[in-house]
Amino acid sequence: VTVSASLAPQGMLISVKDDGPGMPADVLPNVFTPLFTTKRAGSGLGLPICKKIIDSLGGSISVESRLNVGTTFKILLPLAGEKAARMVN
Repeated sequence: VTVSASLAPQGMLISVKDDGPGMPADVLPNVFTPLFTTKRAGSGLGLPICKKIIDSLGGSISVESRLNVGTTFKILLPLAGEKAARMVN
């Protein structure tokens, strides 16, 4: 797993990348759907909870994946603004 962060015009861009088996294209639209899982013992709540937290901060999360290559999650968080100010107060 590789994690990197950089400044973007919209805020802080965080990338989390792995070189695992990747996900099939038909799975990608559902990864942030509550209770959706491809794991036998999965709850399907981890990624939806992450998305809800990131959305509440005024950010965004996206996923890119290729079979037999790996998966990358990109998280964009604002550095300042109305939502960030509310979270501090």
